[in-house]
Amino acid sequence: MVLSKEHLKRVISALILIPIVLLFTLWSYTPPFAIVLYFIILLASYEMIILAKKAGEEIYPLIAWFGAIIIPLAFHFDEFWAPIFASVFTVIVFLSFLAKLFGKNPAEFSFRSVSSNIFVAVLVPFFLSFIWLIRNLEGGGWWILLLLAAIWVSDICAYYVGKNFGRHRITPNISPKKTLEGFIAGFIGGILGAGAFYYFLIPSEYTTLKSWQLAILLVDLVIAGIFGDLFESLLKRNAGVKDSGNVIPGHGGMLDRIDSILFAAPIAYIYLKIFFHIN
Repeated sequence: MVLSKEHLKRVISALILIPIVLLFTLWSYTPPFAIVLYFIILLASYEMIILAKKAGEEIYPLIAWFGAIIIPLAFHFDEFWAPIFASVFTVIVFLSFLAKLFGKNPAEFSFRSVSSNIFVAVLVPFFLSFIWLIRNLEGGGWWILLLLAAIWVSDICAYYVGKNFGRHRITPNISPKKTLEGFIAGFIGGILGAGAFYYFLIPSEYTTLKSWQLAILLVDLVIAGIFGDLFESLLKRNAGVKDSGNVIPGHGGMLDRIDSILFAAPIAYIYLKIFFHIN
């Protein structure tokens, strides 16, 4: 099989990024991991601002940057992250309202303008900051890799099966290349791949989930990842762009790489917080 130039970029980027992810997830100290996660959140938030503007939304970047900078910090306060986030969220809502009220056309007040600013300021930093909470769990690095295994194997299976055998398009108005065949392959492949990772690679002191608990977790993660990918495809379609950026050769922008993680990360944290500690 001859790889296209773009496909070759995709493969090379993956081969470079995977060891880096392993290094920072399993073997780095807390500060380097926090800095890298913070950088990813800021870059993805920047791409979200650009997407929203290209989609014609009235965005006030300072509000978005406030959310991107402050929300991840709230998650560093361990058990107190929720009330701190609630306070920050309240400030973001208030600022979004004030920005419109004292903007160029205050008489043309719209819920869409206010809600768009709240959405852009909160979505990426809030959902992606759950990665930090997962990292702080016992064996947190391994749980992050399990999450990534479910997402990445699902994505790989969906991509190659859909590209070579896909016939039935399931979301032609959002992402025309996504097919039923690719969806099924991604769903099954993600569960089996992450399951193999759990049983064969994660140290035994952390593999305390019962089989049915693991099955539910992996199904949830794969489905959340698929819908996260579709959700970002919808945002890009509204913005009229193919990729959210070009920071990663062959893969597009940072938001293109973490879209599937956004919805899966909070599910993983809440589920592990309940069942891992019970077991």
